[in-house]
Amino acid sequence: MKPLSLPDVLTPLRQPAFRLLWLTWAAANVCMWMNDMAAAWLMTSLTTSATMIALVQTAATLPVFMLSMPSGVLADLFERRAILIATQVWAAAAALVLAAAASTGHLEPHLLLALVFANGAALAMRGPAFVATVPDIVNRAEWPKAFALTGVASHGARIVGPIVAGLVIGAAGAGAVFALNAAIAMLTAVSLWRLRGLKPVRALDAQALPREPFFTALRVGLQYAAHTDRVKMILLRVLAFYLAAVGLLALLPAVVKGRWMGGAGTYTAMFAVIGAGAIAVTWLLPRLRARASDQQLLAAAVLGYAAALAIVAIAPQPWQAAPALALAGAAWMLASNQFITELQSILPSWVRARGVSCYHTVLMAGNAGGALLWGRLADTTGLRTSLLCAAVATAALVVLIAVTDRASLEEDITPDAFQPVAGGPVATAASGRVFTTIEYRVAARDHAEFCGLMQATRKSRLRSGALGWKLLRDAADSTHFVEAFSDVSWTEMRRRMQRSVAHDKALRDRRHALHMCPGKPRVRILLTQPHQTSQTS
Repeated sequence: MKPLSLPDVLTPLRQPAFRLLWLTWAAANVCMWMNDMAAAWLMTSLTTSATMIALVQTAATLPVFMLSMPSGVLADLFERRAILIATQVWAAAAALVLAAAASTGHLEPHLLLALVFANGAALAMRGPAFVATVPDIVNRAEWPKAFALTGVASHGARIVGPIVAGLVIGAAGAGAVFALNAAIAMLTAVSLWRLRGLKPVRALDAQALPREPFFTALRVGLQYAAHTDRVKMILLRVLAFYLAAVGLLALLPAVVKGRWMGGAGTYTAMFAVIGAGAIAVTWLLPRLRARASDQQLLAAAVLGYAAALAIVAIAPQPWQAAPALALAGAAWMLASNQFITELQSILPSWVRARGVSCYHTVLMAGNAGGALLWGRLADTTGLRTSLLCAAVATAALVVLIAVTDRASLEEDITPDAFQPVAGGPVATAASGRVFTTIEYRVAARDHAEFCGLMQATRKSRLRSGALGWKLLRDAADSTHFVEAFSDVSWTEMRRRMQRSVAHDKALRDRRHALHMCPGKPRVRILLTQPHQTSQTS
């Protein structure tokens, strides 16, 4: 079959697997916006309580914050296509119940909130699995384009979803929107069944180890993020950016209604302009990447968004603010693309979904905290002051970008599994913690270099799953060092060794080079002795 003739930015769509995945993501996001709009509209007919109406948005987004980490663990432990199919079936079931309850008149406010929460849970479980699947089916060189296209689907859905929902509500009522969502969700589930080209999610388990326990996998995922400098750098930038930048989205309804005296139509139009700006910059992405570095693009996005915030703060009419809103959409899209592309490039496949779930959790925390911060400030000092303060806070992020750039050193994450230790019957049957000690002899002149190297080794051990790392020094012999750490079990020790990458091997080679005795450092693996009850006669 002849490849599709597409503009450069659309080249990932030439791959059938990504094309199907992208269409599924676009449909799921359109359904999400249709569902949220229809639910909010329906709530206004069920109650006059402003709190209950506002809780529709809370019910829709709270699951993303609550479930991102668990969903990331599941996406690293199970087949991701199966998770995507299951979440679509889940969303279809929630939509069907909503449609039935709305059509029969049995829907009441608390049931509506519960079903909106259920739909949001499907979104939360779907996100990490989807984002972690993209690198499995797209060449690494095209990751930025692929993630830009997923951003187009997300932002385009913000335009298409509310429009379609409004038309359907006007023609057949809110229940018809939920029924349409259920039909689309089931159709995409069937389409995903045909998805091919995925790498096995448990590719590292060459020794056919048992599936990693859920809570162990959760702990290891958090450890990986906590002990990887570049991951922490990205998450810090994500938190700071969304904490500051969300001020525009949070206060835009108040600006439209309070300052511009506009209605729902004006708000929808302004929101559409933001989405259009995000979509438009996607076409320029290949050219921008060819002319500027990642750090320069991120700094430009931050400054562009800050300028947009300032213009919206002082614009007396919506038409004067429209170009700034388009700029805000473009800057938001460019920044988010930089964040997710860089994060994916430094995550090994075994922890990819858990890394993405950390990203989603931090993003949601930034959005929630920022909305509260700028809303409270607006109540105290006024809309204009709050927006200008948000603009200053956003612009100040260029300093954070410059400071944290020191943590952006590349690490080779090419898999390079260390040969697992062969254990006899006693070792393989052991159920307790396994302790490892490694003894080094280091000349006095190399002590400073060795200690610095061991700090990097500490991070390497902990982020791959080890516990309780320590470096000990012999009180009677200054050249004698002992590295000590543990694993929760013999199986988890073997799993950690299989997670080794080229960077870990380079550290090991450097440690061995400083060992001044012939041969390699002495390694001891110690098993926990089970308690035995003594019997006396």
